Amino acid sequence: MKIGALIGLVFGLLWWWVGVDAVTGSAATILQILGIFIFAATGIWIVRRQATPPRQKPRWNYYMAAVIAEVIAIMFSQTWLTARDLGHLLLPTVGLIVGLHFTGLWHAFARRRFLILAVVMTAINLLALLLPLTPAERLLLSGFGSSASLLITVLLP
Repeated sequence: MKIGALIGLVFGLLWWWVGVDAVTGSAATILQILGIFIFAATGIWIVRRQATPPRQKPRWNYYMAAVIAEVIAIMFSQTWLTARDLGHLLLPTVGLIVGLHFTGLWHAFARRRFLILAVVMTAINLLALLLPLTPAERLLLSGFGSSASLLITVLLP
């Protein structure tokens, strides 16, 4: 599961950049440096920790279905939102879709961490979509919230 944790960490860093993108001035630079430090240290910790054995044989059909549905939903959402001039809702929508796709990973790998991640990431991005926020505030909540949920999840045993 080290590879899965490292993949989650990379996506966590990408969501961190979404949050940083909503920040201006020297705070953005500080957050970029902080993000690199946090994610590099976590990556080193993941590589050094002992791998946990799988609880069951992975069910790859659930995994593939979750990823295919995720990609199709993101492509559809991007087209639909762009056509209606709602591009400011795209990243929280992507976060919502990504959060939902973790239910498929939960079924595929029988790991509670994926269910926790699905609930938290979906809730954060749903809030980012439904609350009366500015576009920058949406990016802050969606980016840093998704990043934090991924980071915490890769740290779980």
